[in-house]
Formats: sequence, C-alpha cells, structure tokens
Amino acid sequence: MSSPFFEQEKLIIEGNKNLSYDTICNTIAFKPKTNVFLFNFLGIKKKLLKNSFVERVDLKYIFPNKIILVIKEREPKCYIKYLNDAYVLVDNELRVLEISKSREKKVPVFIGLDFNSFYLGEKLMLKNKYASSYIIELSDNIIRNDFDSYDLVVDLKNKNNIRMHMKNIDVLLGDIYNCSYKIALLKSILDSANEYLEKPGILNLSEKNETPIFKFIT
Repeated sequence: MSSPFFEQEKLIIEGNKNLSYDTICNTIAFKPKTNVFLFNFLGIKKKLLKNSFVERVDLKYIFPNKIILVIKEREPKCYIKYLNDAYVLVDNELRVLEISKSREKKVPVFIGLDFNSFYLGEKLMLKNKYASSYIIELSDNIIRNDFDSYDLVVDLKNKNNIRMHMKNIDVLLGDIYNCSYKIALLKSILDSANEYLEKPGILNLSEKNETPIFKFIT
C-alpha cells in the first residue's frame, strides 16, 4: 500500500463554482503524492462543510490512484443590504453564504428588510413575515429575465408597494400579484426603449390590467 502506484499526484475536484480549486486544496491541506489509502475523507469533509458555500461533499475512488472530491455548493440567490455599506449574500433558504462590502455575484439586491443578528452558514431570520417568499419569487423572476446590466435594487419595505430602483428610474410594482408578468414586461420595456434610462423618471406597473405609465422627473 505504500507503493508509488497508489500515490495521487493531483486532487480532482468536481462541482465547485464559487470556491476555487486552490481554496479547496488549502482548506484540506492537500499534498501532492498523497497515498490514496491515507486520504482522510471524513476529516476533509468536516473541514469543507465549515465553509458556508458547501452543502455536501462526496468521494469517488478510481483504482488505483485517483480520488475525486464532488462538491455540492449552495447557490447564491440574492444580496440583502445590511447597514450602510455591507451586503449579506443568501441562498434560496436565506442561509447566509457571505458578508461583504462589494457585490461580486450577479444576483438581485434587496433593501428595506429588518433583521437582528446573523451568522455565516445559518438562516437569516427576517422580521418581515412575508419577506422570505417574496425574496425568492422576485429573485427567480429577476434572474430569469437577466437584469445584470441594470444594477437593479428591490425595496421590500412595504409589501403592498414594492419598488425597484435602477440607474435613473424608479419602478412601482405594487404588490406581489402577477410579479412574473410585471418583471418580464419591465425587461421588455427597458430593452426596447433605452430613452427611459437617459433621464430620471418613474415607471408605474402597479395598476392591474392597466397600460404601464412612465413619468419623467423634471
């Protein structure tokens, strides 16, 4: 078993998107030419699961000297603004993945939400009882319609008066009713009428079954 025949030159990792190869290797202190029979999977799994992005770790072994770590990561869903200059990145269970002062992930940003303390890897407990389901529904529709270039921020302070801010315009969505249609309509309007972004204005999509109204702010 101590033969070089069983030494793994390079660790193979699958499934990682947010965690780099080097980050994972450094976390588990992997050393090249490690004997596969000395690979402490349970200890390595325990170390990796301490990272808030890691949901599950599995192992594949290919005789004689290949070990593959299969990482299942939690997918970032959105940022939630915290204080004046920090953002909490959460997944679809509102589990805290990261706390930062920058927004590197291409996911929506939410403001107007109240919460107390929070911890990496644990679920964010919001005071707004409706907010969890609203965040997921809105995020899914925003991501589906690809608003990356619009620097979009969603204000959920009032569940009956949801507002979206982007560049020079404010968008009034009203309540959550039919939000998938309203967000798809918004994207269509923005893509077909770039003049809406040139001057400050308000786009009202809150009225049910009514034509969208854009009002310039002078």
